[in-house]
Amino acid sequence: ISRVLINLIKNATEAKKENNKLSIKIKSRVLKKEGIIRLTIIDDGNGFPEDIIDKVFEPYITTKEKSGGLGLAIVQNIIEQHDGQIFASNVKPHGARITIEFSIIDALREVK
Repeated sequence: ISRVLINLIKNATEAKKENNKLSIKIKSRVLKKEGIIRLTIIDDGNGFPEDIIDKVFEPYITTKEKSGGLGLAIVQNIIEQHDGQIFASNVKPHGARITIEFSIIDALREVK
């Protein structure tokens, strides 16, 4: 999971406009009723272009000139290997949000 966070932070910093400050927040929450652990990573950068937001985890999808477009695809693969789910959305007025969810039961199995 540390690789996931590193890739997401790297992606956010590379996607921001030059000379702009970037703030990244990482939150974790246990939702007992739903039986899930939720990680939320939010930045105040440019957000995802609306025309690719549904495809950001596909290989070779990128908005950056010098990118192979594999960073978020790798992130999704790692999350799925841990039986998790990952979602991308935009934050208004600007910014991006990545939400990652794991089953509490699956997460506890991995800790043991």
